[in-house]
Amino acid sequence: TVNVPADTDDIDYTLTADIDENGDFVVTATLKNDDKVWPATLPSNSFGAWADVQGVMTFTGHVDIVPCDQADLVVPTVDAAVCVGGVQQDPQSKTVNVPANTDLVSYELTKAIAEDGSYEVTATKDANTV
Repeated sequence: TVNVPADTDDIDYTLTADIDENGDFVVTATLKNDDKVWPATLPSNSFGAWADVQGVMTFTGHVDIVPCDQADLVVPTVDAAVCVGGVQQDPQSKTVNVPANTDLVSYELTKAIAEDGSYEVTATKDANTV
């Protein structure tokens, strides 16, 4: 996220290009009044620097893109219902095989098998996972 400075009595700040896939972004600053001038020395920081582009101050910056780990979901499986003497037993005799937790995703059976055969498994991702 680019934190654009708040507008002042003298300057309007605008995020003109949000962070792109390469980590580049642009913020512009425009004077509100003709009786003001830009300072002779323009500030910079580790992310970029201000430059005068046809009277509009342009801060061209760069941040390193840090990729998040991608979570690969595993599909739960269900063991078939038990048949006794050629007759299928109630749906609850089926077993839901909840995937094993990983470093990135935790799985939980949140709704057991109902009479209609439906069930619910919830997958929760780690905070640093996409």
